[in-house]
Amino acid sequence: MVDLQLEFHPNPYKQNGPELALKTLEPQSSVSYITAKNACFIIWSVQSEYSDVLYYTKVRWLSAGCVFERVGQLKDDIVSFFHDKQCSADCEMLEDTERLSDFALFTDLLCHMNNLNVNMQGKNQFIDDIWAHLKAFKQKLNKFAGQLAKNDLSHFSKLNSIPSVNEEKLKNYEDGLKKLHFEFELRFQDFSAIQTELDIFTMPFNVNCEAVRSDLQLELIELQSNNHLKQSFLNIPKLEFYKSLSKVSFPNLIFHAQKNSAMFASSYICEQVFSTMNLKKNYFRSRLTDEDLASFLRISTSHFEPQYKELLKMKSQFHSSHYHI
Repeated sequence: MVDLQLEFHPNPYKQNGPELALKTLEPQSSVSYITAKNACFIIWSVQSEYSDVLYYTKVRWLSAGCVFERVGQLKDDIVSFFHDKQCSADCEMLEDTERLSDFALFTDLLCHMNNLNVNMQGKNQFIDDIWAHLKAFKQKLNKFAGQLAKNDLSHFSKLNSIPSVNEEKLKNYEDGLKKLHFEFELRFQDFSAIQTELDIFTMPFNVNCEAVRSDLQLELIELQSNNHLKQSFLNIPKLEFYKSLSKVSFPNLIFHAQKNSAMFASSYICEQVFSTMNLKKNYFRSRLTDEDLASFLRISTSHFEPQYKELLKMKSQFHSSHYHI
Protein backbone atom coordinates (compact mmCIF):
# COMPACT_ATOMS: atom_id res chain seq x y z
CA MET A 1 0.00 0.00 0.00
CA VAL A 2 2.67 2.47 0.98
CA ASP A 3 6.16 2.99 -0.41
CA LEU A 4 8.34 4.62 2.23
CA GLN A 5 11.25 6.78 1.16
CA LEU A 6 13.34 9.43 2.83
CA GLU A 7 14.15 12.51 0.81
CA PHE A 8 16.28 15.46 1.82
CA HIS A 9 16.29 18.62 -0.26
CA PRO A 10 18.58 21.57 0.48
CA ASN A 11 15.98 23.81 -1.13
CA PRO A 12 13.51 24.69 1.65
CA TYR A 13 10.74 25.31 -0.87
CA LYS A 14 10.80 21.69 -1.95
CA GLN A 15 10.88 20.15 1.50
CA ASN A 16 11.92 21.77 4.75
CA GLY A 17 14.27 19.21 6.21
CA PRO A 18 13.88 15.45 6.03
CA GLU A 19 10.41 14.29 5.20
CA LEU A 20 8.75 11.00 4.37
CA ALA A 21 7.76 10.82 0.73
CA LEU A 22 4.59 8.74 0.71
CA LYS A 23 3.31 7.27 -2.50
CA THR A 24 -0.15 6.60 -1.11
CA LEU A 25 -2.59 6.55 -3.95
CA GLU A 26 -5.48 5.21 -1.89
CA PRO A 27 -5.57 7.88 0.84
CA GLN A 28 -5.08 10.68 -1.70
CA SER A 29 -7.75 9.42 -4.07
CA SER A 30 -10.13 8.83 -1.17
CA VAL A 31 -9.64 12.39 0.09
CA SER A 32 -10.23 13.80 -3.39
CA TYR A 33 -13.38 11.73 -3.84
CA ILE A 34 -14.73 12.67 -0.41
CA THR A 35 -14.19 16.38 -1.05
CA ALA A 36 -15.69 16.21 -4.52
CA LYS A 37 -18.83 14.49 -3.20
CA ASN A 38 -19.32 17.08 -0.45
CA ALA A 39 -18.98 14.60 2.38
CA CYS A 40 -18.45 17.44 4.86
CA PHE A 41 -22.23 17.87 5.14
CA ILE A 42 -22.66 14.19 6.01
CA ILE A 43 -19.81 14.36 8.52
CA TRP A 44 -21.40 17.46 10.06
CA SER A 45 -24.81 15.78 10.21
CA VAL A 46 -23.48 12.95 12.38
CA GLN A 47 -21.93 15.54 14.72
CA SER A 48 -18.36 14.42 14.13
CA GLU A 49 -15.60 16.29 15.93
CA TYR A 50 -14.07 17.27 12.57
CA SER A 51 -16.04 18.80 9.72
CA ASP A 52 -13.86 17.81 6.77
CA VAL A 53 -10.79 15.92 5.60
CA LEU A 54 -7.57 17.64 4.57
CA TYR A 55 -5.91 17.70 1.17
CA TYR A 56 -2.47 16.18 0.72
CA THR A 57 0.07 18.35 -1.08
CA LYS A 58 3.86 18.20 -1.26
CA VAL A 59 4.07 22.01 -1.19
CA ARG A 60 2.83 22.17 2.39
CA TRP A 61 5.51 20.10 4.06
CA LEU A 62 3.43 19.16 7.11
CA SER A 63 0.30 18.11 5.23
CA ALA A 64 1.15 14.41 4.78
CA GLY A 65 0.98 13.67 8.49
CA CYS A 66 -2.09 15.87 8.95
CA VAL A 67 -3.93 14.06 6.14
CA PHE A 68 -3.21 10.64 7.59
CA GLU A 69 -4.19 11.71 11.10
CA ARG A 70 -7.46 13.33 10.00
CA VAL A 71 -8.45 10.34 7.85
CA GLY A 72 -7.76 8.07 10.82
CA GLN A 73 -9.90 10.22 13.12
CA LEU A 74 -12.77 10.21 10.62
CA LYS A 75 -12.35 6.54 9.69
CA ASP A 76 -15.81 5.35 10.73
CA ASP A 77 -17.55 8.31 9.10
CA ILE A 78 -15.56 7.85 5.88
CA VAL A 79 -16.41 4.14 5.72
CA SER A 80 -20.09 4.95 6.23
CA PHE A 81 -19.91 7.59 3.51
CA PHE A 82 -18.39 5.20 0.95
CA HIS A 83 -20.99 2.54 1.73
CA ASP A 84 -23.78 5.07 1.25
CA LYS A 85 -22.29 5.99 -2.13
CA GLN A 86 -22.03 2.28 -3.00
CA CYS A 87 -18.25 2.58 -3.33
CA SER A 88 -17.28 -0.01 -0.74
CA ALA A 89 -14.22 -1.05 -2.74
CA ASP A 90 -12.70 2.40 -2.22
CA CYS A 91 -12.58 2.03 1.56
CA GLU A 92 -11.15 -1.48 1.79
CA MET A 93 -7.97 -0.04 3.29
CA LEU A 94 -9.93 1.31 6.27
CA GLU A 95 -11.70 -2.00 6.88
CA ASP A 96 -8.87 -4.47 6.33
CA THR A 97 -7.09 -5.00 9.66
CA GLU A 98 -3.68 -5.73 8.14
CA ARG A 99 -3.74 -2.73 5.82
CA LEU A 100 -5.17 -0.58 8.58
CA SER A 101 -2.16 -1.40 10.76
CA ASP A 102 0.11 -0.08 7.97
CA PHE A 103 -1.97 3.07 7.84
CA ALA A 104 -1.80 3.46 11.64
CA LEU A 105 1.98 3.01 11.70
CA PHE A 106 2.54 5.68 9.08
CA THR A 107 0.15 8.02 10.86
CA ASP A 108 2.21 7.69 14.05
CA LEU A 109 5.53 7.90 12.23
CA LEU A 110 4.50 10.98 10.27
CA CYS A 111 3.40 12.61 13.52
CA HIS A 112 6.93 12.13 14.88
CA MET A 113 8.36 13.45 11.61
CA ASN A 114 6.12 16.51 11.78
CA ASN A 115 7.35 17.23 15.30
CA LEU A 116 10.92 17.07 14.01
CA ASN A 117 10.14 19.43 11.13
CA VAL A 118 8.44 21.92 13.46
CA ASN A 119 11.37 21.84 15.88
CA MET A 120 13.79 22.52 13.03
CA GLN A 121 11.92 25.64 11.94
CA GLY A 122 11.60 28.95 13.72
CA LYS A 123 13.53 32.06 14.52
CA ASN A 124 17.02 32.21 16.06
CA GLN A 125 17.91 28.60 15.27
CA PHE A 126 21.62 27.97 14.85
CA ILE A 127 23.23 25.04 13.09
CA ASP A 128 24.01 23.33 16.41
CA ASP A 129 20.33 23.51 17.41
CA ILE A 130 19.30 21.80 14.17
CA TRP A 131 21.92 19.11 14.61
CA ALA A 132 20.72 18.50 18.18
CA HIS A 133 17.16 17.88 16.92
CA LEU A 134 18.45 15.49 14.25
CA LYS A 135 20.59 13.55 16.73
CA ALA A 136 17.64 13.26 19.09
CA PHE A 137 15.40 11.95 16.31
CA LYS A 138 17.98 9.34 15.29
CA GLN A 139 18.04 8.11 18.88
CA LYS A 140 14.24 8.02 18.89
CA LEU A 141 14.25 5.85 15.75
CA ASN A 142 16.56 3.37 17.49
CA LYS A 143 14.27 3.44 20.50
CA PHE A 144 11.18 2.86 18.35
CA ALA A 145 12.79 -0.10 16.56
CA GLY A 146 13.85 -1.66 19.86
CA GLN A 147 10.37 -1.25 21.33
CA LEU A 148 8.69 -2.81 18.30
CA ALA A 149 11.01 -5.81 18.69
CA LYS A 150 9.56 -6.21 22.21
CA ASN A 151 5.97 -5.67 21.03
CA ASP A 152 5.93 -2.35 22.89
CA LEU A 153 3.73 0.20 21.05
CA SER A 154 3.75 2.91 23.71
CA HIS A 155 5.02 5.56 21.24
CA PHE A 156 2.68 4.46 18.44
CA SER A 157 -0.76 5.33 19.77
CA LYS A 158 -2.63 4.76 16.49
CA LEU A 159 -0.96 1.40 15.90
CA ASN A 160 -1.61 0.44 19.52
CA SER A 161 -5.33 1.01 18.95
CA ILE A 162 -5.43 -1.77 16.33
CA PRO A 163 -6.84 -4.92 18.03
CA SER A 164 -4.11 -7.32 16.92
CA VAL A 165 -0.92 -6.81 14.94
CA ASN A 166 0.95 -10.00 14.05
CA GLU A 167 4.63 -10.47 14.80
CA GLU A 168 5.59 -10.59 11.12
CA LYS A 169 4.13 -7.10 10.65
CA LEU A 170 5.99 -5.78 13.67
CA LYS A 171 9.22 -7.28 12.34
CA ASN A 172 8.69 -5.52 9.00
CA TYR A 173 8.03 -2.25 10.83
CA GLU A 174 11.18 -2.72 12.91
CA ASP A 175 13.26 -3.30 9.77
CA GLY A 176 11.71 -0.23 8.14
CA LEU A 177 12.64 1.96 11.10
CA LYS A 178 16.20 0.65 11.04
CA LYS A 179 16.44 1.52 7.34
CA LEU A 180 15.06 4.97 8.10
CA HIS A 181 17.70 5.43 10.80
CA PHE A 182 20.40 4.36 8.33
CA GLU A 183 19.13 6.96 5.83
CA PHE A 184 19.36 9.67 8.47
CA GLU A 185 22.92 8.60 9.28
CA LEU A 186 23.80 8.67 5.59
CA ARG A 187 22.12 11.95 4.68
CA PHE A 188 23.48 13.91 7.64
CA GLN A 189 26.97 12.46 7.93
CA ASP A 190 28.43 15.90 7.12
CA PHE A 191 27.28 17.08 10.53
CA SER A 192 29.26 14.33 12.24
CA ALA A 193 32.38 15.55 10.46
CA ILE A 194 32.07 19.00 12.09
CA GLN A 195 30.92 17.78 15.50
CA THR A 196 33.98 19.21 17.29
CA GLU A 197 33.52 22.60 15.62
CA LEU A 198 29.89 22.68 16.72
CA ASP A 199 30.83 21.68 20.27
CA ILE A 200 33.24 24.62 20.51
CA PHE A 201 30.45 26.98 19.47
CA THR A 202 27.77 25.34 21.65
CA MET A 203 29.66 24.64 24.89
CA PRO A 204 33.14 26.19 24.81
CA PHE A 205 33.63 25.67 28.56
CA ASN A 206 33.19 21.88 28.32
CA VAL A 207 35.40 21.19 25.30
CA ASN A 208 38.71 19.38 25.76
CA CYS A 209 41.33 21.89 24.66
CA GLU A 210 43.61 19.08 23.46
CA ALA A 211 41.00 17.95 20.92
CA VAL A 212 40.56 21.28 19.10
CA ARG A 213 42.55 23.14 16.48
CA SER A 214 45.83 24.69 17.62
CA ASP A 215 44.73 28.25 16.83
CA LEU A 216 41.86 27.91 19.34
CA GLN A 217 43.63 26.05 22.13
CA LEU A 218 45.20 28.98 23.99
CA GLU A 219 42.07 31.11 23.72
CA LEU A 220 39.91 28.25 25.03
CA ILE A 221 42.26 27.76 27.99
CA GLU A 222 42.01 31.47 28.78
CA LEU A 223 38.24 31.38 28.38
CA GLN A 224 37.69 28.30 30.54
CA SER A 225 39.84 29.77 33.32
CA ASN A 226 37.72 32.90 33.58
CA ASN A 227 34.85 32.34 36.05
CA HIS A 228 33.29 35.68 35.19
CA LEU A 229 32.95 34.69 31.52
CA LYS A 230 31.65 31.27 32.51
CA GLN A 231 28.86 32.86 34.53
CA SER A 232 28.14 35.27 31.70
CA PHE A 233 27.81 32.37 29.25
CA LEU A 234 25.12 30.83 31.46
CA ASN A 235 23.12 34.03 31.89
CA ILE A 236 22.95 35.60 28.43
CA PRO A 237 22.11 34.32 24.93
CA LYS A 238 24.90 32.53 23.14
CA LEU A 239 25.29 35.11 20.38
CA GLU A 240 25.34 37.98 22.88
CA PHE A 241 28.06 36.19 24.83
CA TYR A 242 30.35 36.00 21.80
CA LYS A 243 29.66 39.66 21.03
CA SER A 244 30.80 40.58 24.53
CA LEU A 245 34.19 38.85 24.18
CA SER A 246 37.28 40.98 23.74
CA LYS A 247 38.41 41.14 20.13
CA VAL A 248 41.99 41.45 21.36
CA SER A 249 41.94 38.43 23.68
CA PHE A 250 39.69 36.08 21.69
CA PRO A 251 39.92 36.94 17.97
CA ASN A 252 39.89 33.33 16.73
CA LEU A 253 36.99 32.28 18.97
CA ILE A 254 34.96 35.25 17.80
CA PHE A 255 35.66 34.42 14.15
CA HIS A 256 34.74 30.78 14.81
CA ALA A 257 31.44 31.87 16.39
CA GLN A 258 30.68 34.18 13.46
CA LYS A 259 31.28 31.37 10.99
CA ASN A 260 29.01 28.92 12.82
CA SER A 261 26.23 31.43 13.48
CA ALA A 262 26.20 32.39 9.79
CA MET A 263 25.47 28.84 8.62
CA PHE A 264 22.03 28.56 7.04
CA ALA A 265 20.35 26.32 9.60
CA SER A 266 16.66 27.06 9.17
CA SER A 267 14.46 28.16 6.28
CA TYR A 268 12.66 30.62 8.58
CA ILE A 269 14.62 33.68 7.42
CA CYS A 270 14.37 32.63 3.77
CA GLU A 271 10.59 32.27 4.01
CA GLN A 272 10.35 35.55 5.93
CA VAL A 273 12.31 37.36 3.20
CA PHE A 274 9.96 36.19 0.46
CA SER A 275 6.86 37.04 2.51
CA THR A 276 8.22 40.51 3.26
CA MET A 277 9.17 41.06 -0.38
CA ASN A 278 5.62 40.23 -1.49
CA LEU A 279 4.28 42.81 0.95
CA LYS A 280 6.74 45.54 -0.03
CA LYS A 281 6.55 45.06 -3.80
CA ASN A 282 3.00 45.97 -4.69
CA TYR A 283 1.06 48.11 -7.14
CA PHE A 284 1.30 51.24 -4.97
CA ARG A 285 5.10 51.09 -4.73
CA SER A 286 6.00 50.77 -8.39
CA ARG A 287 9.02 53.12 -8.04
CA LEU A 288 10.69 51.04 -5.35
CA THR A 289 14.33 50.52 -6.36
CA ASP A 290 16.29 47.31 -5.86
CA GLU A 291 18.57 49.09 -3.41
CA ASP A 292 15.65 50.30 -1.29
CA LEU A 293 14.02 46.87 -1.42
CA ALA A 294 17.24 45.22 -0.25
CA SER A 295 17.39 47.65 2.68
CA PHE A 296 13.76 46.96 3.58
CA LEU A 297 14.34 43.20 3.52
CA ARG A 298 17.49 43.41 5.61
CA ILE A 299 15.82 45.55 8.27
CA SER A 300 12.64 43.43 8.31
CA THR A 301 14.39 40.09 8.69
CA SER A 302 17.26 41.07 10.98
CA HIS A 303 17.57 42.39 14.49
CA PHE A 304 20.18 45.13 14.46
CA GLU A 305 21.18 47.03 17.56
CA PRO A 306 23.09 50.23 16.71
CA GLN A 307 26.64 50.38 18.00
CA TYR A 308 26.14 53.64 19.84
CA LYS A 309 29.69 53.88 21.19
CA GLU A 310 31.17 53.51 17.71
CA LEU A 311 28.74 56.08 16.30
CA LEU A 312 29.59 58.55 19.04
CA LYS A 313 33.30 58.19 18.37
CA MET A 314 32.68 59.39 14.82
CA LYS A 315 31.16 62.66 16.09
CA SER A 316 33.09 65.62 17.46
CA GLN A 317 30.15 67.43 19.10
CA PHE A 318 26.89 66.09 20.49
CA HIS A 319 24.01 68.48 20.76
CA SER A 320 20.56 68.42 19.23
CA SER A 321 20.93 72.03 17.99
CA HIS A 322 23.69 70.89 15.63
CA TYR A 323 21.24 68.86 13.60
CA HIS A 324 19.00 70.54 11.03
CA ILE A 325 15.50 69.20 10.60
